[in-house]
Amino acid sequence: MLGGIELPRPTFFNLSESKRQKITTSLIAEFSQYPLSQGSVARIVREAEIPRGSFYQYFDDLEDAYFYVLGLAAEKKMTYLRPILEDLSHLPVIEMVRRLFHEGIVFAADHPQLVRMAGLFLQEERRIRHEVVSGQEERAVQFYYDLLLKGRQTGEIASNVDLRMAAFILFHSQVALTEKVLRQMELEEGSEELRKFMAEFDTMLEIILYGITRRD
Repeated sequence: MLGGIELPRPTFFNLSESKRQKITTSLIAEFSQYPLSQGSVARIVREAEIPRGSFYQYFDDLEDAYFYVLGLAAEKKMTYLRPILEDLSHLPVIEMVRRLFHEGIVFAADHPQLVRMAGLFLQEERRIRHEVVSGQEERAVQFYYDLLLKGRQTGEIASNVDLRMAAFILFHSQVALTEKVLRQMELEEGSEELRKFMAEFDTMLEIILYGITRRD
């Protein structure tokens, strides 16, 4: 594994860049149309124009190839998020969260195949989902905790808030809304949809920040 990406066998990297790209494109095309449980090596090798035996020279099995392209998708998304993360010390906490989500939606609009792949991932069996997300949830909650702690230190976040619980709620609320966005983007596209998703996220943030009780 390198930088969070499950690596294929070394023989894959002995190929020319154009050949590697063609195989990767075929993998993304496959997994954006079918979940792993319905994936087909036969379709992949036909699309990539390689012998079936060559596939197993590059990957241990279909699952290995699946994790590879999931890792590539995550790395691609990080190119959208990294500029915001590098501005961590200058942005208010809530604005940081909002911008991270916004860039995630822009990424989805720019890469519809990867969005479809992520949507199909939600249909994967529990074992596959657990293998992909195990450890990531803990790191993500810790990331939000650190953000909220920064907000407390700057006076944005109240001193009596349970930061660990708030980070947990924020993370899982965002996950739930992101899953909704992914499913909806399967049906509708366009800038109007992006604005609608951001409005929904702002509503979610308002509920998290101010709760549901009456405020006078």
